[in-house]
Amino acid sequence: MKRIITCLLLICGLLLNACVVNETEFTMTETKKLTYNGMNVVMPSDELNDSYTRIKDYETLEQYSEIIVIGKILSDGSQENLSFYDYDLQKDIVYGYISYNQIEVLKVFKGDVAVGDKLNICQDYGVTANDELYSQSKLTPMEKDDEWLFFLELDLRHEDYTCSANDFGFGRYPIPTAEIEETVDKLEELSTKKPKNWQKEYKKEQKNLKTEDFGVFSEENIKIDIYSKILDNYDFS
Repeated sequence: MKRIITCLLLICGLLLNACVVNETEFTMTETKKLTYNGMNVVMPSDELNDSYTRIKDYETLEQYSEIIVIGKILSDGSQENLSFYDYDLQKDIVYGYISYNQIEVLKVFKGDVAVGDKLNICQDYGVTANDELYSQSKLTPMEKDDEWLFFLELDLRHEDYTCSANDFGFGRYPIPTAEIEETVDKLEELSTKKPKNWQKEYKKEQKNLKTEDFGVFSEENIKIDIYSKILDNYDFS
């Protein structure tokens, strides 16, 4: 009987040790580094993986959004550090960040809101003690006076709205300029007609769309297919 108990304890110990090793490896290796406004950006690589994203097309984005508005960001916002107290280390351990901003509604496409209303927006990012931007959102930080098209749903964690679709999706898009519209139209035409060597021309034309204009960290997060349908369905005038 003692031998059986000893074996069981040994097996449990090995399994527990394996779990700890895997967790450590995830923490150390599953990150990507980018830059934003001169700061290093630390982002879990899973947040860049579209397989984790519920919102994959315009129809789903519109369906899940409780509110769709053009809004102006009123301030650079505030930051909350998410932490717990580690009794072994006897200090607070920060495990995440949430930043809060307020927008003023300029135009309403969907939802029970009116022009002039103020809406509180939260997004999963913050500046660390090492002056790095830690983000669990594919969207760049919101900055005062910027205007965007927001697809919003209620974040039940904080009773504020989120434009990240609660699962690192895409719920914020630029107000189109003539240059952006022209580029998107060309890309749509190329992907529809598919002329000879169209993929090469498509990639070349695609470079005219800048990450900073779309408020995302990397080029693969510019959702041209979704944005093309947004241009077809919304009047920005």
